[in-house]
Amino acid sequence: MKTKTRYLKTEFQILAVISTLGFVNLEADAANLVLNGSFETNTFVAGGLGPYSSPAGSSSISNWSWSGSASPYPTAVRLISQGIDFHGAVGGKVASVGTYAVSLEGATSSISQTITLAAGQYQLSFDASWWLPSALAVNPIYASLGGLNFSFNGSTNAFSPTQGYNTYTSGVFTLATGGTYELKIAANNPAGGYSGGTAVDNVTLTAVPEPSSLALLGLGAVASLRRRRTQA
Repeated sequence: MKTKTRYLKTEFQILAVISTLGFVNLEADAANLVLNGSFETNTFVAGGLGPYSSPAGSSSISNWSWSGSASPYPTAVRLISQGIDFHGAVGGKVASVGTYAVSLEGATSSISQTITLAAGQYQLSFDASWWLPSALAVNPIYASLGGLNFSFNGSTNAFSPTQGYNTYTSGVFTLATGGTYELKIAANNPAGGYSGGTAVDNVTLTAVPEPSSLALLGLGAVASLRRRRTQA
């Protein structure tokens, strides 16, 4: 009886270590790989309808590139804050996190960031809301990594966010090879030209952890102990 109790105690200790290791790995892998994902570090220049991307304005967002505006504004991007939100957007709050968000206001508007990634699995999430008056069409958006689209609700097609911020989380994206990749969030509006703004905020890219070899060895040790306990 004492031998079986000792085996059970040892199993419990091994499982506790595995659980702790798993928790630590999850915490480490959950770090956001996107820099300035909520657009709070920026040069904000207000005026008129707000600071559009160049050449219509002089705002900039650290770590991000954005498509420049050109008539009739198919690629217009705007850095927005509550201070210039004359429509009372998203229930009176432009940003889902902090003070600033980005509005994709042209049919092919985009923001992008170049990130160095190892081979592995990744998942993207961001907050988004359609926010301009109902007279304008909703701007469908998509997200891609290295030119390949993330899937949302099982589809890699562009989708239209609802009014009011919601968090959209992608399916798991697998990179077979490590390297430098462009993360891009863009509009894809068949209507063309200037269209209903889609606000984007709180962009997060995280590695999806895989079981570590140490944890697998631990599970093997538990199985071995159970066989020995049965034979005892």
